[in-house]
Order: sequence, then structure tokens, then C-alpha cells
Amino acid sequence: MKLHEAAEGVYYVVGRSGVPDAGNQGFMSNAGFVVTSRGVVVYDALGTPSLAWKLLQKIRTVTDQPVTRVIAGHYHADHIYGLQVFKDHTDAVIWAQEDAAGYVDSRGARRRLEQRRQALFPWVDEATRLAPPDRTFAERQTFDMGGRRLELLHVGPAPRIIIPGHGAASKDTSGAIRFMRGYITGLRERMGEAVRNLRPFEQAYADADWSQYRGLPAFEATHRSNAYNVYLELQEELGGGF
Repeated sequence: MKLHEAAEGVYYVVGRSGVPDAGNQGFMSNAGFVVTSRGVVVYDALGTPSLAWKLLQKIRTVTDQPVTRVIAGHYHADHIYGLQVFKDHTDAVIWAQEDAAGYVDSRGARRRLEQRRQALFPWVDEATRLAPPDRTFAERQTFDMGGRRLELLHVGPAPRIIIPGHGAASKDTSGAIRFMRGYITGLRERMGEAVRNLRPFEQAYADADWSQYRGLPAFEATHRSNAYNVYLELQEELGGGF
């Protein structure tokens, strides 16, 4: 876990993009923190309690200011299983967008935790739990701390540097957003055409040109399942079926 400085007092760590397994020990997402004179704000808590402990150690190499807030960017497993460390061992308040509050007690959350207890044992085990947010916001939340202003936006423009949930930071914000939007819309267009024409998934997937995405991290591990999930979703939306 290497610490990068994006700007004065703004730091982040970069996980190894891929599926969670023993090789990466669940460290396959990013996290960061902002140091102010009145405390530290952490963004995302990583995918295991042990990774959160490591992140906390990295924070301590930079400052002895207390962690006062932890922002859960979104409630995906690889970003939240470290929250319990901050909940149990700091006085930080955990913030999240209001839609995340309902996830913690959901069936999907319980199933994902059970899956990770198998895929990432012993880093995720029976002692690992989902920590709910203490506070939530709807569209925008602003913090003024130690001469810094931090804005949490549910929907809005990106800053000059994007530090994504996975992969390297990028200064080409419009290009990064355009590429990701193209990937998502491309999947829906190709799979939507297949559903409307009653073409089986395997045929549609084999016939599509995915070459521009093959160099992406975890392409081989995740792209086919992404396409299949979109295919199933569009079957429900469009009323097709196989």
C-alpha cells in the first residue's frame, strides 16, 4: 500500500484492479484522505478490516490529527468492509449518500458478505460486519474544516483530478468519464440489440467487438459477467427472453 499525494494535504492509495482473491487480499480498490488543522477526512475504507488498519497507519505517517469523518463513497463490498475499524477505534462520524442507508440490512448485502467470507478468508471472516452510516445526505453536503471546504456531491461535475474507485488517477477527467460512459452505453446497445432480436447471449457476446477494452485491468475476469448481467437486466426491461 503506497501513499500518493494528489495535492497539499490530499493523499490516496491505489489498489490492484481485479477480482478479490488471496493474491490481492481484497486490496483492489482505492481510498484517500484529506488532512486539515481540525482533523482528517477519510474517503472510503477499503475492502477488509486489515486494509483499513493499514490505511490508518498510513494516515499516522502524515499527521497525528484525529480522524473525524469517514465518507463512504458507495456501499460496495470493496469500499466498506473497513468501516468497522473506524467505527470501533476512532471517534469519526461515517457519512454516506442517503440511498446507502437501506443497503446495510438488505438481502444483497448479506449475500455479498457471505461470498467475501469465502473468497477472502481470513481477511474477511465471521468477525467482519457491515457498519451503517451515522449520517446521510441527499444531493450535497459541505464541510468547512481547518480552512478547507469539502463538498460531497451525489451528482455533479468532477474536480481537475479524478481519483477513481479503481485504477490510476487521471488528469484527463472528461476523457475518463467519456470512456467509462462509452463502455456502459456500448454494453447496453449491444446487449439490447441482442434481446430485441431474440439472439442468445453467447452468440451476441461472441459477435461483438470488445477490442478497445481488452487492455483494461480485470477485463478477462469481469467483462463477460458485466455483459451477461446487462443482458439479463434488458430482458426484464424489454420483455424479451431466452
